[in-house]
Amino acid sequence: MTLIMAGRSMKFLYAIFTLLLHLKLVLGFISGVGDGDMGCIERERQALLEFKKGLIDDNNRLSSWGSEDAKKNCCTWDGVHCSNQTGHVLKLDLGGEGLR
Repeated sequence: MTLIMAGRSMKFLYAIFTLLLHLKLVLGFISGVGDGDMGCIERERQALLEFKKGLIDDNNRLSSWGSEDAKKNCCTWDGVHCSNQTGHVLKLDLGGEGLR
């Protein structure tokens, strides 16, 4: 009898685990937040670099923005937030400090 109860408990725990895993994947896809790392879209990176040219950055706030190999992924730039699934820029948060 105890063995049957243990088997049912394991099946129940497995079902809960599977449900939670699927729920995490679905919610991550919907929100654009997840475990993936797409990198940024090239045309969006170029647009951000053009946008940067029009700013005066007194505090060097945008120093992470660049075209060098180490700075190619605009999703890692300060103030840039991207979708992990698509790589599209979702939000810019520049805060205005030292930018004109």
